[in-house]
Amino acid sequence: ALTSPALPSRVAAYLKEECDRWQGKAVLPALVRSWREWQAGVGKAPHLLYFVHYPLPHVFRQSLALRSLGWKTSLLAFCLRPDLEAHRYFDWAAECPDYRTMGRFLEETRPPLVQAVTFQPAMPLLAAVHAPESRRVVELYDTHYYYWPDFTERVEYQAERYALERCHGFIHKLPRAAAEELAGHYRLAKPKLQFHSFPCDEFMAPVLAVPPAVPPRLVFAGGIIPPERARELG
Repeated sequence: ALTSPALPSRVAAYLKEECDRWQGKAVLPALVRSWREWQAGVGKAPHLLYFVHYPLPHVFRQSLALRSLGWKTSLLAFCLRPDLEAHRYFDWAAECPDYRTMGRFLEETRPPLVQAVTFQPAMPLLAAVHAPESRRVVELYDTHYYYWPDFTERVEYQAERYALERCHGFIHKLPRAAAEELAGHYRLAKPKLQFHSFPCDEFMAPVLAVPPAVPPRLVFAGGIIPPERARELG
């Protein structure tokens, strides 16, 4: 179901549009069976399910860190390219190219702890609607609070608010003052953690023994926001 007693009608309509937009072929019974077979062997180890549209590098790094501490991690992604070799970084990983099926997966499996990652607020919104009994962490890769001048009028912001108000903690990459401002705006008296995609050995390629004939040129294209918002922020 895409409805909840507390889900505003506009947010419910947004979630339906996102599910219509991101739909494809996915076999729910096979996904659930695979996950349950794996989970049966987890034992008493703490376990986290990453719930994402597409796994960005920080998710892989977090999983590596948690596994080094004895955690078990799993990943359900709308898009999961084979070259990412997700099984090197997660104990279980699967692609599910259909938003509705992703939501039903949460209902069927009821994972104890879910980390839903934006850049699209539909992911934490799906988790809030379909996994109300799970403990949920929202990771704000992007937040609509800082993204648009008229953010309160945007349905994405309203979806983000709904998910944040119902989560048990959130992860961000903001400066401390910005994170405190965000928590104050949403009235979030809950744990928060700053996590950046710092370099780690597992993501480093060997250095070339012979320098290339043409020196490489690198272009950083991170942190892109609408130009009017950039000017407003100075």
